[in-house]
Amino acid sequence: MSIEENKALVYRFHEVSEGGDEAGLRAIVTPNFQLYGPGNPTPMNADQGIQMGGMFINAFPDGRSTIEEMVAQDNVVATRGFYQGTHRGEFMGMPATGRRVEVPWISFDRIINGKLAEHRFLMDIQVMMQQLGAVPV
Repeated sequence: MSIEENKALVYRFHEVSEGGDEAGLRAIVTPNFQLYGPGNPTPMNADQGIQMGGMFINAFPDGRSTIEEMVAQDNVVATRGFYQGTHRGEFMGMPATGRRVEVPWISFDRIINGKLAEHRFLMDIQVMMQQLGAVPV
């Protein structure tokens, strides 16, 4: 795949993930897809990633990412953006606060044979928890 096709695949990954499109997600990831994220000592598979995504969708039903920058080389795409949403459901044991969050994140994605094989992301959960009032600023 070309670099532009790889970047388009990563954009699509964000769209289907945040939209809760499980079938769409499964169509663009490899069978042995691995997701690495904060707080997880081992990688998650697609099922576990879908479960985690569902937690965010339930807690922040209007949550969406804005991609600010994307750089690709060979089969790796690096992306920087921020996530915004309104806390309307339970999140990590915290009842809904109605507060808005804006949280920066970065990710690195590896594409193999036109499918996403690996997604590594880091979201500033500390900033999110501060915005929700769970921890002091």
